Amino acid sequence: MLKKLTQKKYDKLNLKCRGANGWLDLSNYTDFTDIKEFSSKIRFGSDCRFGSDCIFGNACRYGDGSSFGDYCSFGNACSFGDYCRFGDFCSFGSGCSFDIACRFGYATSFGDNIKIFGKTLINYLRFGGFGSRINTDTYFYNCREGIYVQCGCFSGSLDEFIERVKSEKGDSFYIDICELAVRKFKALEVNKEKEGESE
Repeated sequence: MLKKLTQKKYDKLNLKCRGANGWLDLSNYTDFTDIKEFSSKIRFGSDCRFGSDCIFGNACRYGDGSSFGDYCSFGNACSFGDYCRFGDFCSFGSGCSFDIACRFGYATSFGDNIKIFGKTLINYLRFGGFGSRINTDTYFYNCREGIYVQCGCFSGSLDEFIERVKSEKGDSFYIDICELAVRKFKALEVNKEKEGESE
């Protein structure tokens, strides 16, 4: 069961419980849904839950398995553990980093120099209704280092994903989706170059 932390208790901790290095450490399995604004330099434990319309300061660290509601706003240089889930319309400042298997809602916006499992993100696509259970979102991350895919329990390069699909599914439908993602990323790059030329 999650422990509930109220705004009043958080404000008290924020004032009195920061370590010598300036960080505030908060525990695992905590429900923060009543708190709407957080300061900078907080280390949250794993499997925490946050509400909608939250505002987070810069350089916060979030443990594995945390979940966030819609319309959350994160400052610069935040880092997120594995399996974090974000609602719709969340925004992230520059320099944030995400570990494996994070899930992003609709209309997510990212600042510059975002890292997705160690790769520099350019943009991404999300498709629904995939995986062995037909209910998994599939993410195609267009990174400077290449295209990476996250689908169900799989995370890896586009080539690795295609090989896995061929060996386990043998279904050209999944390959068609991969080709669609590649074409879309190329089209986005061409549009961006055209915009740059017109300025």
